[in-house]
Amino acid sequence: MAAPKYASEQYVKYFFSAEAVTARPTQWEVALHTGLPAAGNEKELSSFSYARQPVSFSIEEKTAHFEATNTTSITFPTGMASDSGTITHYTVRDKAANKMLAVAAFPLPITYENGVQVIIPAEQIKIRGI
Repeated sequence: MAAPKYASEQYVKYFFSAEAVTARPTQWEVALHTGLPAAGNEKELSSFSYARQPVSFSIEEKTAHFEATNTTSITFPTGMASDSGTITHYTVRDKAANKMLAVAAFPLPITYENGVQVIIPAEQIKIRGI
């Protein structure tokens, strides 16, 4: 999962300058997108039944990096008759600041429509740092 400019900006400011960084997130959420969001809420799914979902992470030290993994499944509301859209990406966000922290593409596009429920299983989101 890639980190957008905002996340790398905070990292560089924190470790390599005396500039102020934003407060550390304490709540995270996952958003669904109909294309690669370059920034902010760009291309976020807009549908009657859609809502961002909370997520929590566990951290593990691997041989060459640290890894954050979602601890439980993330279940989005089931699509209704008026819903339609093709989901290609998801983002992990700082809920309080409404900032994108990481972005990834789904292996295959998902057609969000009546009766479709998007579920991201536990341990499927993996955010790595060196």
